Amino acid sequence: MYQILDSQYLAWMVYVLAAWWLLVLLVLLSGQWAVGEKKGLNPLVLSGGMLLLTGSWGALVGIHAMPAHGPKLVMFLFMLIWVADSGAYFSGRQWGSHKLAPVVSPGKTIEGVYGALAGAALCALALFYLGWLQGMTLLQLLILCMASVLVSVAGDLWESVLKRQQGVKDSGNLLPGHGGILDRIDSQIAAAPFFLAGLLLLEGTW
Repeated sequence: MYQILDSQYLAWMVYVLAAWWLLVLLVLLSGQWAVGEKKGLNPLVLSGGMLLLTGSWGALVGIHAMPAHGPKLVMFLFMLIWVADSGAYFSGRQWGSHKLAPVVSPGKTIEGVYGALAGAALCALALFYLGWLQGMTLLQLLILCMASVLVSVAGDLWESVLKRQQGVKDSGNLLPGHGGILDRIDSQIAAAPFFLAGLLLLEGTW
């Protein structure tokens, strides 16, 4: 058991957040979500946002605490998302014609997701040959990386929902031209708990 997950509460939080982001992805892709403008401070949304950020941070700490290669796996998770984002961008720009979630984020395409999954597969191959997760098969790593990238899309789409509800283009002004800090970490917020939950399940740790 990894030290950060010695508490059953923290372990359950990782699984609950992983399930939450999977549910968010399915709802947003269903096409049934109507984005209404709701300007102003919403205490419930604010509290939920703090919980999601805290849970993502806790998941990263849990990954970092893994024996032998924890810090490397944290960096791998970041690289996984970055490579997937790049694959999505170039694939979507070159071949994108089918909208993924037009109501929520008109710019994202199904072809872009294919590019992201291709990038995830390459990362899984690299992780397998690096040998940082001994005992896991290549198939298991492919499923873990590709599923984590799919769930990371939920974080991206959910941030788009929040921005549309507030009627803003960017999440902040701290990084001009990048859409704000939240735009840089939205995918990781969703992917981190799911990635750690997958590691725990595949390794039979919890």
